[in-house]
Amino acid sequence: MIKYDIQNDYNFWVTDFQFVLEREPNPKWQIINLTNQNYYILGYAISGESFYNFNGRDYVLKKGDLLFFPKGMFHTGKANPDNPWSFFSVAFDLQFANESTRNKFDAFPNLINV
Repeated sequence: MIKYDIQNDYNFWVTDFQFVLEREPNPKWQIINLTNQNYYILGYAISGESFYNFNGRDYVLKKGDLLFFPKGMFHTGKANPDNPWSFFSVAFDLQFANESTRNKFDAFPNLINV
């Protein structure tokens, strides 16, 4: 087993939450060119599918996928009307202990497929 001390790589504090939501499946759900200048956004797909566009690319999200949007990142998304997703989302702010942590956090992938 590999021992890994995450505290040495990611040293930060959550300082604020704008929202924590659970959304039920809705075939009409969509967002268009959404950005949040003050908060990071994290989303987790519980079930179903959604279609997203960010960084000039299209993505299909499915159960277990994780989204991460840094502050100021534009993104567009909509539910698959034939299999609408349900999801958790949270908008939060952080205080970083050092610039190295900020750089690593900002390099975090926007989509993690499970």
